[in-house]
Amino acid sequence: MSRTSLGAGLRVEVLTSVCACQDLAHRWRELAVVAENPFALPEWHAAWVAAHPADAPFVLVCRAEDGEVAGVVPLVRRRRRLLAAGEQLADWFGPACAPGDELRVAAAVVAALARTEQRWDVWQLDRCRTGGRWIAGLLRAATGSTLKLLPNRGDDVLVSVDLERDGPDLTSGKKRRELERLSRRMREAHDVALRRSTTSATIERDLVALLHLRAVRWGAGFDSGSEAFLRALAASLARVDLLRLWAIDVDGAPAGVLLGWRLGARSFAYSQAFDRTHERFGIGMALLAHAVRASADEGCSHFDMLRGDEHFKGSFHLTCEAVTSYSAVRRRSFARLEAEALAAARSAYRRLSPQRREQLRRVLRI
Repeated sequence: MSRTSLGAGLRVEVLTSVCACQDLAHRWRELAVVAENPFALPEWHAAWVAAHPADAPFVLVCRAEDGEVAGVVPLVRRRRRLLAAGEQLADWFGPACAPGDELRVAAAVVAALARTEQRWDVWQLDRCRTGGRWIAGLLRAATGSTLKLLPNRGDDVLVSVDLERDGPDLTSGKKRRELERLSRRMREAHDVALRRSTTSATIERDLVALLHLRAVRWGAGFDSGSEAFLRALAASLARVDLLRLWAIDVDGAPAGVLLGWRLGARSFAYSQAFDRTHERFGIGMALLAHAVRASADEGCSHFDMLRGDEHFKGSFHLTCEAVTSYSAVRRRSFARLEAEALAAARSAYRRLSPQRREQLRRVLRI
């Protein structure tokens, strides 16, 4: 653990051991819940590190003058690169802190990373909320510092539903009636049960079903490390009552599973899959609609469908928010030159026509 004294009333500690992170878990979880950020939870970070031992903890803890933890920025270190635990499995990146504290946490973290003795070349900031206070604070703090933030890409969105504005029945009247008709047909043809998994046995069973259904549906599943990560994550979130794992049983077997969480006033739908044998009954939409209604019944104000604007999400009244990825590098470093060259190449690629892109992919075999 290293310490850096900073202005803005915050002191930053860098935790590089699993044990040190465990000692902080309760307060860290409180801040992640307040921030409504599942990807900043200690359970997410711990499960990833356990399943990926090559990624060492690199957790930045911001403390106020009285010693109280005001923010946690959970990272891992892979060789000389810093990144958020989860990589592509994490839908966005931000700190665990109270709303309104993002600016001073960002300032403290930038100052700490600029001065830290821990060697690193690139801090990879994947999918930060484009208009959020966190990235605004990082960009402001980096101005005039030894660090520079370079945008990589901004071609993805987060989607959510405002339950207070639109209510739990989020589809149009026609679509809702059609879904109800399909559900009745399924119940007439099969023994159907909708349930939430709460015991270790049903959680394990439903996760196995989810992973299998995903692999069958898309022809490839998660790798072994990601599967181990998701299992450990679900088990740990169940112990602190944050897990929301929904399933539809058809004739006694899981035919559809939705993995999600609840933090504060928001519920999250993270991963869903269903048996295509029952696709004609609208089983996927039925499961999602049930999860939305259950979230409203719990008192949630928002239901997050997270990253991507897939076609099926269009059945709901959605709010979309752009995300942008950045690389933070030291201004006087070879890493900065490499990152700037890569950013320029990506920008040039995006300006190409689809035909030119395909030609380039064939030449480069990507």
